[in-house]
Amino acid sequence: MINWSFFNKHNFPEFFEKHFIEVFITYAFALRLMSNTSTSPLITIASMLIIGYYSYFIHRLIHKIPKEYNPHTLFHHSKNVNDFWLNLIIETTVNVLFFVIFYYAKVLFKLKFIPTILVVYYGIIYVSVHVINYSILHLGKNHRNHHLDQTQKCNFGPDPLDHLLNSNCNSNYENLLHMLPNILVAFLIAEYVK
Repeated sequence: MINWSFFNKHNFPEFFEKHFIEVFITYAFALRLMSNTSTSPLITIASMLIIGYYSYFIHRLIHKIPKEYNPHTLFHHSKNVNDFWLNLIIETTVNVLFFVIFYYAKVLFKLKFIPTILVVYYGIIYVSVHVINYSILHLGKNHRNHHLDQTQKCNFGPDPLDHLLNSNCNSNYENLLHMLPNILVAFLIAEYVK
């Protein structure tokens, strides 16, 4: 359900303070990646939106799997510190699989308008933020709230989508500045691979 108050003028200052730079840079780099191709800027932006929404909904979907069969909740949400490295390996694998599944769905449904390099670019951002920023460096209070919530029905991320789709644990906007190095490295890798 869309949270229409997201578009309220009183929310814009906090959105611009904590999300705008990261969102703008992510999309600017995506446009730069596609600048020497026949892909139009509109298709690039639409592709990034589709991939972003996909990452949100696949994360929500994985939480629907019963906990005892769910590698994401068994390890990534585990409180057992002895499982730290196993957690990182499984979390990385699950997150990478999110984008491998997206790629194969793109091929299966012949969605040629979504450039594969954008799937790679966004996937690197998503995986590196979750593994490095959230699991290793413990940045992002909203992501920690996702783990603390017993029902695990909030803060699926990215944070702007949680606010837009009314799935945030509270009204706090996560400061996303910690993502800037991930975005830059993802761009450089995607530019090199391209």
